[in-house]
Amino acid sequence: VGNNSSGDLEHLLLGAGPHAAHAILLHMGAALRVQGPEEGVRLEENMFVPGGPNDVWMNCHFRDVGDQRELPSWINQAFSAFHKAGGAQLDTFLVGYEICEQVRMYHKSKDPKWER
Repeated sequence: VGNNSSGDLEHLLLGAGPHAAHAILLHMGAALRVQGPEEGVRLEENMFVPGGPNDVWMNCHFRDVGDQRELPSWINQAFSAFHKAGGAQLDTFLVGYEICEQVRMYHKSKDPKWER
């Protein structure tokens, strides 16, 4: 499908499955509120969707083991009903705003010019 040129529309339309997307976020340190152990995180135990692959481990060298990200206070204020309803997941996973910031920091660490 498609070709190897930048911005190849056929490949872009394929997208990424939830397991691939989750693995990439784990690798970037952009999924878990508390960064997992040095040996990595087993995908099946930390999937956004059920039925993940068995015995697939991902680790992140960008965040230190045990690094904890606090939920920004403005999220509690702006989405208090949402936070109350999804409290357990918010204690485990980063939210969209935090994920975007973590992905941005990851890319900047690899190439400071990536946003240009």
